[in-house]
Amino acid sequence: MSASKGIQISTPITPTSGGALLAIETWRSVAKAPPTTGAPERMSVMMIEVYVLGDWAPTEMGNRIARAVATITLVLPIFTFIVCLLMQDELYFPAQTFTLCHYSMMALTDKLRKSYNLRTLLALSQPKSGGIILLDMCKWSAFLLFLLSLAACASGSARAVTLVADGETRTLATEALTIRDLLAEAGVALDENDRVAPVEPTFVEDGMTVRVIRVETRTETEQREIPFERQIVRDASIPAGETRLLEPGVAGIEELTYRITVEDGVEVERRLVRQVTLQEPHSELILTGAQAELEPIVITGTVAYIANRNAWAMQTTSPNQRRLTHAGDLDGRVFALSPDGAYLLFTRVATETGETAPLNGLWMMDTATADAEPIRLEAESVLWAEWAPECRGAPTGSDCRIAYSTGAPAEGNPGWRAENDLWIGRPRARDGRLLGLRRIVDSSAGGAYGWWGAAYAWSPNGSSLAYARAEEVGIILAHNGAQTLLAQFPAYRTYAPWVWTPTVSWSPEGRFVAAALHGPPPAGEAPEDSPVFDVWALAADGTITAELASEAGMWAAPVYAPDEGYIAFGHARSPYVSQTSGYDLYVMDRDGSDRRRIFPPQDEIGLEYPEIAWGPEGDRLIVVYQGNLYLIQLPDGEVHQLTTEGGVTAVRWQGR
Repeated sequence: MSASKGIQISTPITPTSGGALLAIETWRSVAKAPPTTGAPERMSVMMIEVYVLGDWAPTEMGNRIARAVATITLVLPIFTFIVCLLMQDELYFPAQTFTLCHYSMMALTDKLRKSYNLRTLLALSQPKSGGIILLDMCKWSAFLLFLLSLAACASGSARAVTLVADGETRTLATEALTIRDLLAEAGVALDENDRVAPVEPTFVEDGMTVRVIRVETRTETEQREIPFERQIVRDASIPAGETRLLEPGVAGIEELTYRITVEDGVEVERRLVRQVTLQEPHSELILTGAQAELEPIVITGTVAYIANRNAWAMQTTSPNQRRLTHAGDLDGRVFALSPDGAYLLFTRVATETGETAPLNGLWMMDTATADAEPIRLEAESVLWAEWAPECRGAPTGSDCRIAYSTGAPAEGNPGWRAENDLWIGRPRARDGRLLGLRRIVDSSAGGAYGWWGAAYAWSPNGSSLAYARAEEVGIILAHNGAQTLLAQFPAYRTYAPWVWTPTVSWSPEGRFVAAALHGPPPAGEAPEDSPVFDVWALAADGTITAELASEAGMWAAPVYAPDEGYIAFGHARSPYVSQTSGYDLYVMDRDGSDRRRIFPPQDEIGLEYPEIAWGPEGDRLIVVYQGNLYLIQLPDGEVHQLTTEGGVTAVRWQGR
């Protein structure tokens, strides 16, 4: 049915077999014409449909009841309309009249429906059961509805209202019932963001002030400079008291987007909804002299070390320290000197971003040439890499190999997942290509702890590599990837997102591999929880195994000296809590005899980790201690400090 002036009544009767039900449905829609002089408001259209479903009144009394209820429901609104017309000064019939009638009738019918179910109505329809009572109730209900209708449509006096809208203040005389009606009468339209005080459903009162607040929202975008930081780095190559600007600072740029709310032309809120960095700031790097008056020590070959995430080289004498990189982006996963010390292999944090960004990139660099530039190789996401023992001079792609293993970024700690693969290729310094690249070990899960990865070491003749995983040590042939197991042990349970794996070191002639192995529990613990870690020598052919030092600690990291027959290793000061214990540096003969502590002094704090590098002759070694390098002369154990600027985390020593 379409909305129109007047009242439309329909009473379709649909018989059913399920008894009786009276349903009164009402709809109301208000359509208002644009206000014009003398034009009345379009009358609300009220649709009333009465459904008498089924034969619910089998007796004459029941029929009388049904007719009475239907008559009251249908006739009363029409009668009320006529009364309202007689009482008004003009043909003006506000929607509120039918609204009140509408809700009054709904309340009555709802009460009838809830109070008297079908069985009760049938009973009441019998004369002997109180049908007269129901008829009386209908009469009184009709009288009550009539009074309410008169009250709803009674003519009210005009009320004086002050309307403030769009910069104007008007005083109006109105008979509007609500604020919404008042605005329509005054021709004030509201946008979806506009507000009215009081709110629109509020009834109009005499003397009321109504304020229309125009609300506008918009967005603004601005760019702002991000200031750069200033970093001061101690540099041992600069005399004490001097400073040098290494890299000028560059301010970054960020874009800020605000949502602004304006009420009646006045900004009332500015909220930041988006912030994007368009250009990252770059820190200003200032070098300050840290060249102390240390005793110069002759250096054979090349010492390379990481300090404050940059690569450094020390050659000829200890004061001759030179920075190789300046970006502070070495991640420390790979840091290896070629056997002659001429080239450095290292990994840098990847500059790429996003889901497909690698863990890092593999680079190499000439250590002897001043101002040499790093060369990026065709490998990324590298967890381990090392030069083969035959490498001498500049890699040309034909006479020098490297081996490496890769991983992939992963969610959560530690942030990667090892591929457990092994690649061999020949790097070319001219363009960074890896020629003859082949994978000798395919990617695999690597067991329960394979996600952490493995450690490797080239054999002295370059025919094989030793490997160490969380639960085993073995040998891999370089030409075909065939593996031979040398030792197996329970993986150590760390109860944390990291995995303990041994390091491996070859004896100079290539017959033995030294490693720290997870030992049996001393007091009946589960094998995975044993705190014992022992140093062993494992024959590469699998024929002999020998324990060289017991309860040395998980970070013992034994390393064979190149020539003199020593093995250097760390020994935990608290072997059963070796994960966090300080360590002393020991040396012993290759058979485990003549074991002695050489560093640090007994009354000094222990090593966090025995990070050491043997000199080419095998009678000196360098150790990292409290962020600096210390050289130890054997056999007397004389100690010389080599650096003072701090921040050292790794050291390598190669060449003659």
